[in-house]
Amino acid sequence: MSLALLEAPPEVDEDEADDGSEASEGGGDTNAALGQLAPQLPSIGSKGKGNKKSMLLGIGLLVVLAILPVVALGGMMLLALLTPISGNGSSAGSCWAAGSGTVDTNTVFGYLVADMGFTEQQAAAVIGNFVAESGLNPRVLQPSTEIPAGTSNAAARAMAQGSCGTGRCGVGLAQWTSPGRQDGLFDLADATGRPWDDLGLQLEFFASEVNSTYGRLAANRGFYDAGKSLSDLTQIWGRAYESPSEAHANWPLRIAAAQSALNGLGSGGEQVPVSGCVPGGIQSGPIGQSLAELPKQSVTNLSPSSFSGLQPTTRAFAEAINARFAGTTITSLYREGDPQDHGKGLAIDAAVPVGGGLGHEINAWVMQAHREGVVQVCYTIWEQTLYKAPGFAGQRMADRGSVSANHHNHVHISLVVPGVRGTTCA
Repeated sequence: MSLALLEAPPEVDEDEADDGSEASEGGGDTNAALGQLAPQLPSIGSKGKGNKKSMLLGIGLLVVLAILPVVALGGMMLLALLTPISGNGSSAGSCWAAGSGTVDTNTVFGYLVADMGFTEQQAAAVIGNFVAESGLNPRVLQPSTEIPAGTSNAAARAMAQGSCGTGRCGVGLAQWTSPGRQDGLFDLADATGRPWDDLGLQLEFFASEVNSTYGRLAANRGFYDAGKSLSDLTQIWGRAYESPSEAHANWPLRIAAAQSALNGLGSGGEQVPVSGCVPGGIQSGPIGQSLAELPKQSVTNLSPSSFSGLQPTTRAFAEAINARFAGTTITSLYREGDPQDHGKGLAIDAAVPVGGGLGHEINAWVMQAHREGVVQVCYTIWEQTLYKAPGFAGQRMADRGSVSANHHNHVHISLVVPGVRGTTCA
């Protein structure tokens, strides 16, 4: 059966979205600059027309000279704010198999925390994005080539500049692509006499970018605010620093890699599992209770018909989700006449804000419930990706044309109930 035909959920109105706007900084006070020049201007007296014309021209020239640096500085700062360190661009979030150049997470963690002052969660969010971009391999060249060790700086620069047909290829940990940023990486390597793929060099370049522009962009979006979840931090950092296209960002992979990196901290450099683009590494804390023991909250916003053909296990699990996640609303359960799992009383739709971390948290918790035997899950769908038990390997689904149909505003959960044959799982 085609993955695109697994389910046709109802529309869920959800308008929340990040407009992505950022405030730009100006280049200084023009009046102050002119004020500093004013004492040097000659006074305009009652001399002949020639002198007056010359003096006026001189004043005009001084005004122009005073304004130009201010305008230029403001323009440069605005350009810096608007030019992202692009990762893969159209293909960000591709799946990377670990190559020989892949580094362990603890090495990167040490630099981000000790040298740059990130918290462990913030560092994990950064690493999760590195993993999605390059598989944590400093030698990766877009889309999935590993430049051989020992390749000279000049040869690697040429490969990055001319191997992608329509433009530059992303290169390195963050898949730096835009000319100014990519040239900056290679220029730093040449200036310091180090190979371009040196991990320390790339982390130093990363730090210089964060300290000059991108840390401010992330701060504007709340990256350094207290109380942010790892899911939120990963998405904030990805959008501020990597700027992948939303259609190809693959946030589940980034969040899974961030959680895996955090879980592996201090375990001797546990490698982040990224091969196959499997977000099964998304982790939720242990549930430690049976379905009967989990707190429940009745679903009161749906009509009685939504419960008429609902399996008792499905209802209990929906009420457990409703109790645990205050920001969600159960929007669909049993749907009479539906040929898919909703029509068999096996499915739950949990509405969440678009672009937030709540959907990832619910999806992860459902997976954990399956792993612990709280319920038996057949599959979930979240953000145009299908996760099928038991491994929950994410499979990208066809674009159905809307936010709701692509499951960006709700998590779909299909359960397995003994004696009830579902659409996909017996």
